[in-house]
Amino acid sequence: MRKATKSIVPEEFWATESGAPLADALHGDGQEALDMLNSVEQALSEAIAKTQDQLISAELKKAREKVMVSMNAYRKAVDILCDKGF
Repeated sequence: MRKATKSIVPEEFWATESGAPLADALHGDGQEALDMLNSVEQALSEAIAKTQDQLISAELKKAREKVMVSMNAYRKAVDILCDKGF
């Protein structure tokens, strides 16, 4: 289970001139990025399952781990900024 993160950014910030465009980017572009990374992670998992060569499989697993770290980093960033998500 992930550690709970409490945002110190007030809810009102997301309606401001600087907050609203950021919220839009985090919601729209951020969600698209997560979808893309999820697709890459799934493709890597399928390739790992089908790959017989252990050295190649190990490299694919390393790459998949990096993709998963990226996904988790983005989710953590959103948690830091807003408790309810975007």
